[in-house]
This record gives sequence, C-alpha cells and structure tokens, in this order.
Amino acid sequence: MSLAQVFKRAVLFDAGALRGATAVQARGYAAEKKSQSGLNDRQQADARNRQLEREKRKRDEKKKLQMARAAAKKVQVTPVLMDVPTACRYFRAAEVGQALSSTTISLTVKFVAPRNIQAIRGSVKLPTDVSREKVAVFTTSGELKEQALAAGATYVGGEELVKQVQENSITFDKAFATPDALSLLKPVQRTLGQRGLMPSARRGTVTTEIAEALEAARGLMDFKAADNHISVNIGRPSLSDSEIENNIKAFMAAFRRSVDVASGKQKPVLQEVILHSTRSPGISILA
Repeated sequence: MSLAQVFKRAVLFDAGALRGATAVQARGYAAEKKSQSGLNDRQQADARNRQLEREKRKRDEKKKLQMARAAAKKVQVTPVLMDVPTACRYFRAAEVGQALSSTTISLTVKFVAPRNIQAIRGSVKLPTDVSREKVAVFTTSGELKEQALAAGATYVGGEELVKQVQENSITFDKAFATPDALSLLKPVQRTLGQRGLMPSARRGTVTTEIAEALEAARGLMDFKAADNHISVNIGRPSLSDSEIENNIKAFMAAFRRSVDVASGKQKPVLQEVILHSTRSPGISILA
C-alpha cells in the first residue's frame, strides 16, 4: 500500500471518528437540555403551587377577619352588658375582707384588627391616680433631693442610690435624674437601659425641674396592645363609682385616639370591654 493510500485511510478514519463524537455530543446535549427543561417545568410548577397557597392563605385570613369583625359588631349590641356602678357592687362583694393594697380593678379592651396594622399604643393621665409606682430620682443637689421627696419620690440620692441599684436591693417603676447626676449613672446604664428606666433628656426624665416632672408623670399610664387586646389597672374597690367610671371614660378616649393614629384602610373594631377585680369574674360593660 502506498503512502498516499495510508494517508487517505487515516483521514477517512479520523473523519468518521469525528462524526461519531459529534453525534454523541449532540445526543448528550439534547438529553441535558431535556433534563433542564424538565427541571424548569418542575420549578415553575412549584412556584405556581406556592403562589396558589399564598393566595389561599390570604383569602382565609380575609374571611376570618370578616367573620371576627361581624361577631365583634354583634357583641356591641348584646343586651347583657352591665353598667359600671352595678359591676362595681359585684367587685366590692368579691373583695370583702381583703386588704385594700392587694385589690385592683382592671379593664380589658378586646378588638379585631388586620394583622399588618401598626401597633396600638399610647398613654393616658387618669382623673384619679391608681398607680402604685415607685419612683427613683438621681441627684447630688440637697435642695433638689428635698423637692423630690416632697413631690412623692420613693428613692432619692446620688452615689448611694446608684450603689443600691448595682446591688439590686431596690426596685422602681420610673426613674428621673438631674444633669449633674448623669455621670454617676454610667455603672448602671446598661442595667437601667434593659429595664427601660434609663433617664434621658429626650423623654423628659433628665431635668432640674424635678417637682414639675414628677407631678406631670403622676397618674400617667402607658398602654400597648398585645394579641388584639389591652389590659390596664383602672381603679380600686375603695374608689367611688364615679371615679372608676371617669377613669374608664378617660382610658377609652385615649384608646380611640390611638386607634385613629394606627388605622390604615381598615379600622380596628371594638369587640368587648371587660371589667374585673382581683378575685371576681370578668363582666362585660357598656363603654
């Protein structure tokens, strides 16, 4: 066989091998593309299913909210609601023989609201103060210490009061400070901050007008909704019916103002207002 024939056969063999390899690659590419196409189809199907599930949840939540709103409106027109003076007679009967310091009358407001509504919160100054708050005042001024004690502060002091906080030997519900005492609070800044008690000028709890600040804070009650209800102490059995009723009216006015601020397209619907004492059952009242 001549050299030319050998070369021709080699070329033909290489061409055949190349065609075979190209065919194999083509089949592999086709199979891969088909696999990817199947994967994309499954992904699209999963995405459609997830979208359908989200839409179904939204429809269910909307239906549940509509039913709850309808039920809430029915509760408001029920004929079994009790007036406050009558409810107070039951509370006093339930607390007979109990120490006044251990009894309170509480108000619970239930409402129906969409899930994405802004948190309902606010503050109210009740006509009759029912708080038993302990107030601490941090100051180094002897004159301001006397003013704070005269204004009703529970604890007043400088370094010695800071030391008591470090030792965790006292507890209080509100804290005020004068500017000269701020540097003394550095060792307990973290402790007070975690409890929401660290005095600050922005909140009006750092001031030289201690007596005025304590007077303004007396009876001021903060409230915040949790799980579509708000519970607050509204009085004591020893208060008169009119004092309890006026406190309820003041709180309900503040609640409605906070609802107007928080409301979007759908306003919360008042569901029920319940009054109860420490040892009595809850009573639905007109409010």
